[in-house]
Amino acid sequence: EKSDPAPEPLTFNMTALVAAWRYSLGEAAFGRGVLEVAGQQYIIGLLEAVPEPGQEGGELSHVWELHGDSREGIPGIGQGACDNVDVGNSVSMPSDPQRLGSRIAAVEAVSLPGLRGVRVQYEGEEPCPGMSGKRGASLFFRCDATVDYMYAMPPVAARDERGIYHLEGLRFVASAPFAALLATSLPPGTCADDAALAWPTPLACPPCRKVDWAEHPGECGADGMREVTFVLVGPCLGGPDRPAARREVCGGAVGVVTEAEIEGMLKVLVVFAIVIGLALIIYAAYLHRKYHARYAGAGNAALRYGR
Repeated sequence: EKSDPAPEPLTFNMTALVAAWRYSLGEAAFGRGVLEVAGQQYIIGLLEAVPEPGQEGGELSHVWELHGDSREGIPGIGQGACDNVDVGNSVSMPSDPQRLGSRIAAVEAVSLPGLRGVRVQYEGEEPCPGMSGKRGASLFFRCDATVDYMYAMPPVAARDERGIYHLEGLRFVASAPFAALLATSLPPGTCADDAALAWPTPLACPPCRKVDWAEHPGECGADGMREVTFVLVGPCLGGPDRPAARREVCGGAVGVVTEAEIEGMLKVLVVFAIVIGLALIIYAAYLHRKYHARYAGAGNAALRYGR
């Protein structure tokens, strides 16, 4: 028995996604600018690790979380979870940037009900409060199929008077409505204090596949028929067009005569009427020949006796 072919896998254009991120952030995308999210400041090198701010030849990290005196434009503030934490033989002071991305742990596709995109996860070097592991960071590029600038330039981060960058849509995952759903895809032991960020962009959308279009039956009408339309099971852009809607017999309709059934019965009646009509014509022709022969024979006999 021939098995059904495997569904077409989801594909993501990482080249376009990285290019959009770099275009939107400019020099800040390469660690040469500070990015602020909900009051917290970060230096992010998406794929390239960058040196500790203010330290030439220092440690490298993909994500630096700024605290205290290391914060741009806001000196003297230290409210991070890891402030004044003993790390080995040294002490992490309020002014020390937190190294949350010493290496890229994973670049993975996310495909959950109603949520798709690409997540870059980083492993850090700072202790996780209340856990044996360490703090890390992640950047989730969420597929946003409601905005289509696939063939236009993505939005550019604004730079305030302090020189701090602000990227529209960039937020903490914890404040997003999909936070609980996204958390289900995290590996066990993930630090709850990770710096998890999310950015919506259509460039994180995979092309639509045929299997992404699911049937959506409508309500059954008085004629026993319903309209079936197609809806997307997950966000995507491009790919095959939406299948055309169709009408079908309602499943489980009892005591309802459908249009198709009426059409079928009318065809049967027409055929039956044609057959009956042909039978009557044939029978009439038979009677005509029968009685014509009889009366013709009687007429010939009368002529013979009349002689």
